[in-house]
Parts: sequence; structure tokens; C-alpha cells
Amino acid sequence: MMTVKQIVAKYIRENRFDGLFYRSECGCLLSDFMPCEEVNPDCTAGFKCKDPTGETDWIVKGEKDGK
Repeated sequence: MMTVKQIVAKYIRENRFDGLFYRSECGCLLSDFMPCEEVNPDCTAGFKCKDPTGETDWIVKGEKDGK
């Protein structure tokens, strides 16, 4: 039987997303998936992009860079 985390990770991989994000508050990649160990029903599948603020190396957002 699959967990919710496994189901969501499978969907992310199969649909070629990079991870999840919640507004501009947080994001995670499949390489460190759901480190919060919580399922937030408002998280959205997204793409790894350069952080335009320069505060971090990357962010996850709904569109790829350049779109």
C-alpha cells in the first residue's frame, strides 16, 4: 500500500515536475521531498527555478524560468 507521500512523489515524477511549493513560503524537491513531514493540502506541483531575490539558490514555482 502506498502512502500519500509516495503517491504525490509518483505524480511529481510522472508529470515531470521538480517538487512542491506553497505560495512563496516554502518549497521542496524530490531529492528532499516533504522534509516537513506534513501534507499541506494547498501545496502545488512546481519547477525548480533561480530565486529572483537571491536569498536562496533556488525556489520552486508554478512555471519554469523564462515562461
